Amino acid sequence: MATNSRYSSPANRLTYTSTIASNFLKLATEDKETFLDIFQRIENGSDISAVAAFCIDEMKKNKAKNSKKVLKALEIIGASNGFEQFHKNHTPMTYAAKKGHNLVVEALLRERLNVNLKDKKEQKSPLIHATIGGHENIVKMLLNNKSVNVNDTDYYLLTALFYARHFKNDSITRLLLDKEAEYFLTEADKCLALERTLKANKLELASEILPLLPDLVECNIIASDVSQCKDAIFEAISHLMKSNIIGKEKTSIFLLQKYGSFFSTTEIQTLDQMARDNQCFDVLSFIRKKWENVFFSFIIFDEIDE
Repeated sequence: MATNSRYSSPANRLTYTSTIASNFLKLATEDKETFLDIFQRIENGSDISAVAAFCIDEMKKNKAKNSKKVLKALEIIGASNGFEQFHKNHTPMTYAAKKGHNLVVEALLRERLNVNLKDKKEQKSPLIHATIGGHENIVKMLLNNKSVNVNDTDYYLLTALFYARHFKNDSITRLLLDKEAEYFLTEADKCLALERTLKANKLELASEILPLLPDLVECNIIASDVSQCKDAIFEAISHLMKSNIIGKEKTSIFLLQKYGSFFSTTEIQTLDQMARDNQCFDVLSFIRKKWENVFFSFIIFDEIDE
């Protein structure tokens, strides 16, 4: 993309863009046609999507006079790899919600942008971002929008209510509960969430999920969910034993006590081998005692073969 020499250096480009982009908020109310044109292209995944975040940061200042120049500013800053690298995973709504830009979220909602459109990195919705950031006014605005999905989950299968409680934000927790928000959508989600948070090294989240794991015997869970839970827990134990996580053996034994009866003989043998390979001797000892009959039978057959 060819650019005017006036904007050839990064410093000149940023100075110019900062001034022009500061009028973005006024654009939402005074020049809706241009505003929609920009954001429709952003929401459609155009290569200028990274520009939105920087413009959003400048929206409150309202210093520039000619709102039409925003289009030129977008074109210029769109060539900057730095902004693409930093902001590429956000939509305008998720970025504004994360940063706590109340007026920006209000403008975007007024223009009927998708209130549930998630970021790409962790699939967090604007509501989840606002909740994590503790931006209560933005949470209120989003909850008042009839299109918002209050129980939307992120990649880790965690809801806004989970994060509100995790960060001990009582006021946002009450707002979400008033809208009948759920902590988890299904029992199987708890097991899958544990697996995903462990693999991503989100240990604080994982430790909060551990005591919430379902009892597959007592809970009324359908067969497919039981299978999902079992597979997720197997993967979680496997990851733990291969990791350097403090307390990994204690946690692995806890999971084996709770879910080991659902594992096949082959799966128990696989975990036994993993425990040996990764020198998880407490886990190995637990497996050998709990499934003594499995390993005793193999010893007998080995002796007969010899």
